[in-house]
Amino acid sequence: MNTIESEPEVDESPKSGAPSFRIVAEVNLPKGLPGFFAERKFALLDLGDDYNPYMALRSFTSELTLIVVEPRFVVEDYQVHVDDPTQNLLGLTRSEDALVLVIATLRENKNPVVNLLGPIVLNVESKIAAQVVQVESDYSVTHEVSLALRASDRVVL
Repeated sequence: MNTIESEPEVDESPKSGAPSFRIVAEVNLPKGLPGFFAERKFALLDLGDDYNPYMALRSFTSELTLIVVEPRFVVEDYQVHVDDPTQNLLGLTRSEDALVLVIATLRENKNPVVNLLGPIVLNVESKIAAQVVQVESDYSVTHEVSLALRASDRVVL
């Protein structure tokens, strides 16, 4: 599985009493995200053992924070198609250099859901990423996840 090699950094949150999480990568999304096109620079955060296998993408320019997870913890045999223009944008020449993340939505008194239709594909070498909508796919934007989702075998970034 892919890993991101980066010097461990600690997010020094300006809010008193706010938890600190380790920044594992600074991620550039050149095209932004649908609905958040201006948001292009994110920190990929390791949320620690209490939230494993979930991670977070937090914008450097706003309060936007997205909870993400590798889809292998959610569904078996998940496959992502990345078209040639997106591969070029990301600088991907080998699938081994891609880390795939899906956005999770946490809901009160309900199981979380993940967006399997629009994964974020990250080149672990260049730290360039893009949301890659899976056209002509049966994947859902609201795939329900077990509340008990825990993954002791998550790749340590």
